[in-house]
Amino acid sequence: MKHRFLALFLLVGILLLSSCQVQMEHIYPTPEEVEDKYISNKQLFFDAANRALVFEDDVFISTAEYYRPENYTELSGLYVSNVAETKVEALEDPVISALFERCDVRSMATRTEGGISACEFNCGGSGSYYCGVYYVSEDKPIFISNFSVTLEETKDGFSCESNGIRYFTQKLADNFYYFDAQI
Repeated sequence: MKHRFLALFLLVGILLLSSCQVQMEHIYPTPEEVEDKYISNKQLFFDAANRALVFEDDVFISTAEYYRPENYTELSGLYVSNVAETKVEALEDPVISALFERCDVRSMATRTEGGISACEFNCGGSGSYYCGVYYVSEDKPIFISNFSVTLEETKDGFSCESNGIRYFTQKLADNFYYFDAQI
């Protein structure tokens, strides 16, 4: 009886761990899944980047479903905020809305540094890992958090480690790159 209980307990534990692994794989899309989304929707990514880069300041774009800024409990749908979240407003943009819906984009962020502009499309992850695609005005790989960090060429792309972040990027097409970052 004792052995049957132990066997049943171990079987339930294995099933639970297996289901957790399936959920983890869903949270973190593979590089191939991200690349496939980009390839299937190149023009949409390009149009969304151009729309986001017209804002005067560096901005963060998301939906209240994925990320709700503090003190904005009534916010719903697509929104845009400056980086400091001192100005948050609803955003009605059919191109950016379509990108979020079709491509599982969680958020977008724009950044301009040293005459180079970039638009990051976060496609998944949470906490210590995230991945996605970015558009950069000057067709060269960048560390999306700090353009002045030097990237080292690897056999598959470019990488660096900066401030405890391991970062990898790989060219997808002119001005577009895949990236993943792990803390």
